[in-house]
Amino acid sequence: KDNDTVVNKTSDNVTVDPNVELDLTKVANVTSAVVGDLIKYTIVVTNNGLSDATGVNVWDVLPAGVKYVEGGNFDAGSRNVTWSIAKIEAGKSAEVYVIVNVTAASNLSNTVFANSSDNDTVVNKTSDDIPVKPDVKLDISKVANVTSAVVGDKIVFTITVTNNGLSDATDVVVSDVLD
Repeated sequence: KDNDTVVNKTSDNVTVDPNVELDLTKVANVTSAVVGDLIKYTIVVTNNGLSDATGVNVWDVLPAGVKYVEGGNFDAGSRNVTWSIAKIEAGKSAEVYVIVNVTAASNLSNTVFANSSDNDTVVNKTSDDIPVKPDVKLDISKVANVTSAVVGDKIVFTITVTNNGLSDATDVVVSDVLD
C-alpha cells in the first residue's frame, strides 16, 4: 500500500497594510488682494498610493485677517474648516474649497492638513503667500466760513478728510496750495 501518512501544512498569517499616500495641493484664485476681497482656496487631495484611501479628513486653520464665508464645516472657536471624504480611490483625487473675506492688510498664508483611516500620517501643504493691501478711500472736502469777502477779511477754510475704505488710513498728509 502507498504511504498513508497525512501531511498537514499551515501557512503563516501575513498582515498586509494598505498603501495610501496622500498629497495636497492648495491654490488661491488670486495672487494679491485688497481688504474686503473674497479669496477662494481650492484644495485637491490626491491618493498616490496603490490602495483606496478611506475616512479621509481634511482640515484648514484659517489665519488671522480673514473671515469664513463658505465651504466645508467651520468651527468659529478653533477657526478650523473641516471636510470628511469617505473614499479616494488609488490614483484619484478629491477637491474641496473654502471662501474667505479678507479683513486686514497683511501677507496671507495658511496651511491645509489631511490624513486617512488607512494612513494616519498627517500631510500638509501651505498656500502661496497672498499680499493684501489696505482698502483706503480718502475723500477730501474744503469749506470756507464765508461765501463772499473783501480785501483784508480773514477767511477760515475747514478741510475734512474722510476715509470711506475698510482699512485704517495711516500717515495721511494733506496739503493745500493757496492762491
